[in-house]
Amino acid sequence: MRLKSAARSVPAAGAAFQQEARREFRDPYPEKIERLEAWARAGKNVLLRGDRGVGKTRIVQAVAEKLNLNLVYFSAPTLDPWADLVGVPVPQDGKLGFLRPDRVSQAEFLFLDELNRAHPRVQNAVFELIQFHSLNGERLPRLRTVWAAVNPPGGDYQVYDLDPALTDRFHAYLDLPYQPSPAFFYTRFDERIAQCLLEWWHADLNDDQRKKITPRRLEMLGEAHAEGLLTEDVLPFESSVPLHLLVRALGDAAYITYAEIVAHPQRFVRQVQEDLDMAQRLLHLLDVFSHDELYQVRELVLALPPEVLAALVRRHNTTYQKMLKAIRVREKNAGATAFARLLAERCPDPECLLREVPG
Repeated sequence: MRLKSAARSVPAAGAAFQQEARREFRDPYPEKIERLEAWARAGKNVLLRGDRGVGKTRIVQAVAEKLNLNLVYFSAPTLDPWADLVGVPVPQDGKLGFLRPDRVSQAEFLFLDELNRAHPRVQNAVFELIQFHSLNGERLPRLRTVWAAVNPPGGDYQVYDLDPALTDRFHAYLDLPYQPSPAFFYTRFDERIAQCLLEWWHADLNDDQRKKITPRRLEMLGEAHAEGLLTEDVLPFESSVPLHLLVRALGDAAYITYAEIVAHPQRFVRQVQEDLDMAQRLLHLLDVFSHDELYQVRELVLALPPEVLAALVRRHNTTYQKMLKAIRVREKNAGATAFARLLAERCPDPECLLREVPG
């Protein structure tokens, strides 16, 4: 049998998905992409603006592929104007010429990503490229359009202000919304997984939490689930989000359930003592248990290997505190203190100490 971080065989969100028509989410991206394709066909320069993780680069790649244009990508913060664009000066027929990278000469669509994170010397170097599609006075014959992407000003981004003269060289400006594209997620994942991811992002996260879980990070969570990896490890450091709601929604009947654990407690005690992988899976499963459920499996927790118990206290401290609270409700403070003492005795890790029982 396998354990997965899901407390029930048919989670609440999963059941809702099966019983009702799926909730529709507005997708502004198809209309945005259609407009971008029109600007690319016209050979116009476009400046894209959007937060990290909204898929700016992926959208540019899709437009170039749709129009069958040879795309050359540059990460502007690491771009060297001479080595990467203008070329290295070399003598040619008694004159000084420039040996330019062949991919630049063959480019039909050139994309400068994160332009406002590039050093001002890089921004100065691309003035001519953007306006005239030329370098050092030499026109690039195949180049049809130059696009760039920037992050919004302010916030946590380390950016430089773009020179107004530089931004004025772009024919069009387009903001990309900060939200996952349903069309992309339904293409990327199984329909049920995509719906669970979108529901969680829109309904279960607040504005601050959505800033942590970018659309790109949401995709990574879906990938981790699909590949059988722990979704908890995908979360950014020090991020506090209700991951247990997503874990519960993504659960399915192919994995062991809470009811089976309670029905055969001794068998699971033996399994978690003998199989470290099973113990780790149980630890993640605890994150989605209710207070009552945590109370029911308290003896099973005490059977966890010492290193797993230490992880419960350190990495899953919220779950640990919920368990203490559940015991306190049933057995008063003395019961919770006794449980915490037993757990500390079974865990030799110096950090796994007796914690204060929440009131």
